[in-house]
Amino acid sequence: MHRMAALFVIAGIAGTMLFFTVAVAPFIFRVLPGRWAAVYVRSFFPKYYGVLGAASLVAAWLASTGEVRGVALGVAAVFAVSLVALTPAINRASDGGHRRLFGWLHGASIVLNLGQLGALLWVLWRA
Repeated sequence: MHRMAALFVIAGIAGTMLFFTVAVAPFIFRVLPGRWAAVYVRSFFPKYYGVLGAASLVAAWLASTGEVRGVALGVAAVFAVSLVALTPAINRASDGGHRRLFGWLHGASIVLNLGQLGALLWVLWRA
Protein backbone atom coordinates (compact mmCIF):
# COMPACT_ATOMS: atom_id res chain seq x y z
CA MET A 1 0.00 0.00 0.00
CA HIS A 2 2.65 2.52 1.03
CA ARG A 3 4.81 1.51 -1.94
CA MET A 4 2.12 2.55 -4.39
CA ALA A 5 1.37 5.73 -2.43
CA ALA A 6 5.02 6.76 -2.65
CA LEU A 7 5.00 6.13 -6.40
CA PHE A 8 1.80 8.14 -6.83
CA VAL A 9 3.38 11.07 -4.98
CA ILE A 10 6.53 10.76 -7.09
CA ALA A 11 4.42 10.64 -10.26
CA GLY A 12 2.61 13.79 -9.14
CA ILE A 13 5.89 15.60 -8.50
CA ALA A 14 7.32 14.49 -11.84
CA GLY A 15 4.12 15.45 -13.65
CA THR A 16 4.12 18.89 -12.07
CA MET A 17 7.77 19.42 -12.98
CA LEU A 18 7.26 18.20 -16.53
CA PHE A 19 4.17 20.36 -17.05
CA PHE A 20 5.97 23.44 -15.79
CA THR A 21 9.08 22.72 -17.87
CA VAL A 22 7.19 22.02 -21.11
CA ALA A 23 3.99 24.03 -20.90
CA VAL A 24 4.52 26.97 -18.57
CA ALA A 25 8.15 28.12 -18.41
CA PRO A 26 8.74 28.55 -22.15
CA PHE A 27 5.80 30.92 -22.45
CA ILE A 28 6.00 33.11 -19.35
CA PHE A 29 8.34 35.70 -20.84
CA ARG A 30 6.73 35.45 -24.29
CA VAL A 31 3.19 36.09 -23.08
CA LEU A 32 3.64 38.43 -20.13
CA PRO A 33 5.39 41.81 -20.22
CA GLY A 34 8.92 41.47 -18.80
CA ARG A 35 8.14 43.18 -15.51
CA TRP A 36 5.04 41.05 -14.88
CA ALA A 37 6.88 37.88 -15.86
CA ALA A 38 9.65 38.68 -13.38
CA VAL A 39 7.12 39.29 -10.59
CA TYR A 40 5.35 36.03 -11.44
CA VAL A 41 8.57 33.99 -11.48
CA ARG A 42 9.78 35.44 -8.17
CA SER A 43 6.47 34.61 -6.56
CA PHE A 44 6.13 31.17 -8.14
CA PHE A 45 9.49 29.52 -7.53
CA PRO A 46 9.57 29.63 -3.72
CA LYS A 47 6.16 27.92 -3.70
CA TYR A 48 7.26 25.43 -6.39
CA TYR A 49 10.37 24.44 -4.44
CA GLY A 50 8.58 24.38 -1.08
CA VAL A 51 5.56 22.34 -2.14
CA LEU A 52 7.49 19.88 -4.28
CA GLY A 53 10.18 19.57 -1.60
CA ALA A 54 7.54 18.75 1.01
CA ALA A 55 5.92 16.26 -1.36
CA SER A 56 9.33 14.64 -1.87
CA LEU A 57 9.66 14.20 1.89
CA VAL A 58 6.22 12.58 1.98
CA ALA A 59 7.29 10.21 -0.80
CA ALA A 60 10.45 9.35 1.13
CA TRP A 61 8.39 8.65 4.25
CA LEU A 62 6.01 6.41 2.29
CA ALA A 63 8.74 4.61 0.33
CA SER A 64 9.09 0.90 0.89
CA THR A 65 12.64 0.60 -0.48
CA GLY A 66 15.85 2.38 0.34
CA GLU A 67 16.37 3.16 -3.35
CA VAL A 68 13.10 5.10 -3.68
CA ARG A 69 13.62 6.73 -0.28
CA GLY A 70 17.13 7.81 -1.26
CA VAL A 71 16.01 9.37 -4.53
CA ALA A 72 13.10 11.15 -2.85
CA LEU A 73 15.37 12.51 -0.10
CA GLY A 74 17.95 13.61 -2.67
CA VAL A 75 15.29 15.39 -4.69
CA ALA A 76 13.97 17.04 -1.50
CA ALA A 77 17.49 18.20 -0.62
CA VAL A 78 17.95 19.81 -4.04
CA PHE A 79 14.58 21.56 -3.67
CA ALA A 80 15.74 22.87 -0.27
CA VAL A 81 19.03 24.16 -1.67
CA SER A 82 17.19 25.76 -4.58
CA LEU A 83 14.74 27.44 -2.21
CA VAL A 84 17.17 28.62 0.45
CA ALA A 85 20.34 29.39 -1.50
CA LEU A 86 19.99 29.29 -5.27
CA THR A 87 16.83 31.35 -5.76
CA PRO A 88 18.00 34.23 -3.54
CA ALA A 89 21.36 34.22 -5.34
CA ILE A 90 19.62 34.33 -8.72
CA ASN A 91 17.48 37.25 -7.55
CA ARG A 92 20.51 39.15 -6.21
CA ALA A 93 22.38 38.64 -9.48
CA SER A 94 19.38 39.85 -11.46
CA ASP A 95 18.80 42.87 -9.21
CA GLY A 96 22.49 43.78 -9.34
CA GLY A 97 22.65 43.58 -13.12
CA HIS A 98 25.20 40.76 -13.02
CA ARG A 99 24.11 39.12 -16.27
CA ARG A 100 26.90 36.54 -16.48
CA LEU A 101 26.39 35.37 -12.89
CA PHE A 102 22.63 35.36 -13.38
CA GLY A 103 23.02 33.23 -16.51
CA TRP A 104 25.28 30.76 -14.74
CA LEU A 105 23.02 30.46 -11.68
CA HIS A 106 19.87 30.20 -13.79
CA GLY A 107 21.54 27.53 -15.91
CA ALA A 108 22.51 25.65 -12.76
CA SER A 109 18.91 25.77 -11.56
CA ILE A 110 17.73 24.32 -14.87
CA VAL A 111 20.31 21.52 -14.76
CA LEU A 112 19.37 20.69 -11.16
CA ASN A 113 15.65 20.70 -12.00
CA LEU A 114 16.19 18.41 -15.00
CA GLY A 115 18.37 16.12 -12.88
CA GLN A 116 15.64 15.86 -10.27
CA LEU A 117 13.05 15.14 -12.96
CA GLY A 118 15.29 12.50 -14.47
CA ALA A 119 15.81 10.82 -11.09
CA LEU A 120 12.07 10.75 -10.42
CA LEU A 121 11.31 9.36 -13.88
CA TRP A 122 13.99 6.72 -13.34
CA VAL A 123 12.26 5.61 -10.12
CA LEU A 124 8.94 5.38 -11.94
CA TRP A 125 10.50 3.46 -14.82
CA ARG A 126 12.11 0.97 -12.41
CA ALA A 127 8.79 0.42 -10.65
